[in-house]
Amino acid sequence: MWSLARYVEASRSPGGAARRVRRAPKDAARLGHSAPGSVQAIGAGWSVLRRTPVTRGKWLFFIVTCICLAISACYEFIEWGTAVVGGSSADAFLGTQGDIWDTQWDMFTALWGAIISQLLLARVHDRQLAALIGHEGA
Repeated sequence: MWSLARYVEASRSPGGAARRVRRAPKDAARLGHSAPGSVQAIGAGWSVLRRTPVTRGKWLFFIVTCICLAISACYEFIEWGTAVVGGSSADAFLGTQGDIWDTQWDMFTALWGAIISQLLLARVHDRQLAALIGHEGA
């Protein structure tokens, strides 16, 4: 993640500040791609628990993670399709910033967002879901 301390440290070396400033948007974008994975994990977990016979545990974790990766891959297909249809004008939309691994990084950070979200929020999510189910049954 970009920070002032890293910028100051990098600015001491010749050309270091320019490299660090160019990298900052990539780091911010990668952090931003973890958010959809987190949000999707919450919604997918709720949906799978409510609409299927799957219960809490390893299978739920695996299925929710797979759903989040599938959604991320579909978005990357949309980006790819836009690039094919739009030709060179799609570069602005893609925003790869010269990174040939941008698609893989996007999916990887969405994966980590989904995993971290499930690990950190599982208990809170379970309590809220139990309260919702208990409230509907009353």
